[in-house]
Amino acid sequence: MAKFENRTILRFREYKSARLSGVGRMFLRVGISANMMTLLSLIFGVGAVYYLFASYWLFVLFALLHLCADAFDGVIARVAGATLFGKKFDFAVDQLIVILVMVKLGWFLQDYYAYVAAGLYFVANLVYYIADFKLPILFTRTVTLILMGVWFLPIKIIIFTIPEATYITTGVASVYSLARQLGVGWEKL
Repeated sequence: MAKFENRTILRFREYKSARLSGVGRMFLRVGISANMMTLLSLIFGVGAVYYLFASYWLFVLFALLHLCADAFDGVIARVAGATLFGKKFDFAVDQLIVILVMVKLGWFLQDYYAYVAAGLYFVANLVYYIADFKLPILFTRTVTLILMGVWFLPIKIIIFTIPEATYITTGVASVYSLARQLGVGWEKL
């Protein structure tokens, strides 16, 4: 399954790069580097977290801007040539947004399980980072933002509300990632 996931992600990145490489070159011509776009992604992501539960439409706007800026930073990096700093900066920004959403969920819902999910997510990503991005991991940033984008709907997923399902999804993905990382072992590195 991991090979299927990796192939699918790689194919999507190649497709996105082929389709948007002209836009990436245009950003470079006007002086916007991949790291600048990642910084914009961070600003938009923090804005989305700020407006979560305060203003639905501003949350959705900032979340979409964050996802778009994140998509374009990768395109610009592939056009200009990716750097190690850029890779680590982009990774840190993406994971920080998920952790901030989990913390805000815990604060808003007064539910410590969201804090547990944030902690597990942090540990899984820290292990992934320490292993030089070579161990298996599941990222939940896009799913987290999409679920929170529909949180106002009065529906339940099985027996959980959407905010609860959001941090449960992140927590389960984190435990799964940690188990896979342990299963792979450090000897492969």
